[in-house]
Amino acid sequence: FVHALAEALHTDDRFRRLMQRELLDGDAGRLAFLARFIVDAVQQPFMALLQTLRPDADACLLSELILGMVKQHYDMAPLRPYLPAARCPEPGPAQVAETVLAVLEPYFRPGEPT
Repeated sequence: FVHALAEALHTDDRFRRLMQRELLDGDAGRLAFLARFIVDAVQQPFMALLQTLRPDADACLLSELILGMVKQHYDMAPLRPYLPAARCPEPGPAQVAETVLAVLEPYFRPGEPT
């Protein structure tokens, strides 16, 4: 899921920008459409997976936080040229996904405290 999300956000800038615009605009009708026909189709199965991996967690909150971790990298793209890190090479979607997974991995390790 994380790899597919990073790849989608990396390759489809129009979709990422559309989501960002709708979130900022706050039009209830368009947000309901976005939630019902796009986000829910992905979030529901992802939440089921998260519930299996970590039954004690709030799968809804966790799914939103993981989506946000991946999405934030791409949302920062317009600002990145002006940051000191602009000299750093731009990571590809696989590197973005692997970094997010490396951050999450200890949380999903069996028997580890939260």
